[in-house]
Amino acid sequence: MGDIEAALEALKSLDIGEKPNYAEIARKYGVERTTLSRRHRGVTRSTTEKYQNHQLLNPTQESELVKYIGGLCARGLPPTRQMIRNFASQIAGKEAGKNWADRFIKRHSLDLVSKWTSGIDSTRKRADSAFKYSLYFELLLRKMEQYKIEPQHIYNMDEKGFLIGILNKMKRVFSRIQYDKGKIKSMVQDGNREWITTIACICADGTSLTPALIYQAASGRIQDTWLQDFDPKEHKAFFTSSPSGWTNNDIGLAWLKQVFDRETKAKAKRSYRLLILDGHGSHVTMDFIKYCDDNKILLAILPPHSTHTLQPLDVCLFGPLATAYSSELSTFMDKCQGLSSITKRDFFRLFYSAWHASFKEKTILKAFKTTGISPPDPQAILKRFNVEDEERPSSSESTTSVLSASDWRKIERLLRQTVEDIYDSRASKLSHTIHAISVQKTLLQHKVQAARDRQEQKDAEEKAMQLQKDEDTKHKKEKKKEKALLLEERRRARVAAREARELEKQKKAIEREEVKIARQAERQLKEDIKLSKKGKRKAPRLPKEPECIDVDISSTIDEVPSMSRSRLGRKIKLPERYLN
Repeated sequence: MGDIEAALEALKSLDIGEKPNYAEIARKYGVERTTLSRRHRGVTRSTTEKYQNHQLLNPTQESELVKYIGGLCARGLPPTRQMIRNFASQIAGKEAGKNWADRFIKRHSLDLVSKWTSGIDSTRKRADSAFKYSLYFELLLRKMEQYKIEPQHIYNMDEKGFLIGILNKMKRVFSRIQYDKGKIKSMVQDGNREWITTIACICADGTSLTPALIYQAASGRIQDTWLQDFDPKEHKAFFTSSPSGWTNNDIGLAWLKQVFDRETKAKAKRSYRLLILDGHGSHVTMDFIKYCDDNKILLAILPPHSTHTLQPLDVCLFGPLATAYSSELSTFMDKCQGLSSITKRDFFRLFYSAWHASFKEKTILKAFKTTGISPPDPQAILKRFNVEDEERPSSSESTTSVLSASDWRKIERLLRQTVEDIYDSRASKLSHTIHAISVQKTLLQHKVQAARDRQEQKDAEEKAMQLQKDEDTKHKKEKKKEKALLLEERRRARVAAREARELEKQKKAIEREEVKIARQAERQLKEDIKLSKKGKRKAPRLPKEPECIDVDISSTIDEVPSMSRSRLGRKIKLPERYLN
């Protein structure tokens, strides 16, 4: 603290109503009287205050913004730099600079930190509940006490999948010239996306069971070449396969019998064993549960979507395992320099090295301690929910001033003009309160406006969706009507075609009948002619009479017509010689 600041502090310590003696205090602290007087009366300000006056936000506003960011983090919504710039711009009433957020974080490095992060599902965020976790620990600890479960009999089992040729994110050293030119900004990786799963199980005494590897194989068989680096004398591992590379009901039950029970039964003797696992379908089958009941194995199923918080393997082991495997894969890529790609036959030696590098006794013990299982300590998890929210001014205390937070300089000038002693503690407190309330009001308005915008957007989307539904309904009705008309036209066309076919059929039938009649008539005629020829007889010779007798020829001719019918009664057309 400089001399001038010490002199100002002495003036602030004076009793209310006491007139300051600038000359005496200036001599005491070795400063100029006029300078001290002007500073105390607010005519001039220090270099720091001048610098703060040129800042986008004053210290009180920045402090309130820090508190607001803390509230967002408590709700699981840590803001980005762009969001912080938007908040500051909203408070100040003008656009914040491109690097303002970085300087802001640096100024408040004790309260804020910028780190890389990954997203968390909303279901997992909602599962983070002190009430749910307290019930889980209450049940878990009660059963551990009831069955007298010791740390060496507490186990946690889970699966971890590997894309055998994909690297995790890691830092690398680049040539600045090439990096700045954009020639290379990433590392080449193998890219093999074949899937292999490991089933891991750890114990609260710091040990781990033999890992089991599930290879992806459509045929369901493991090839010898995949295990070319496996040496039974040196390595301990179990192998199987599935079409997807993930565990299933049969593999889960086989692991329980052939791995877990074999490796833990001798240590447990007649004691109960506690197996903590998630609710995966392959872990909660009837056969799995029945085998556990028959062999004194207690199953503890973690609450849904809580493995990121409660499961020791997820909290402390699988992250280092993935990092170690990426390191081994990176070393493999460096050695082959991209000339050889990784295959299933290369996976085991990379995985086994990563397994021993990450599954250490110290890490395993830390995993059970962090999750509050061993030693039993629910507060290891529940303490994050016990933080009391900082007290904030009530909304009823908000100011009705027409000056907004962006006018904080005008508020400061108005305060200096109104208050006689601006260095008085009450004046300083009033200043901080005014700025804090104005910032809270601005941020609240921003939040309310954002909520209104989202609601308006939602309403607009719903309205547009409803209009689209109405349009679709109208279009469907029109299409249905058109379809009905088309069906009616097709029906009429079918009826007309059927009638035309019937007429054509009738016409052809008549024509066939006429042809048939004509043929019958022609055939009848032929038959008649044939019969007429057959029925022709020679006239019988008359007995020779004496020449003196005259014969009446006309009478004979008159009887000929009686021969115009055949013996069957058919008419016979006689030749003309018989008619004369």
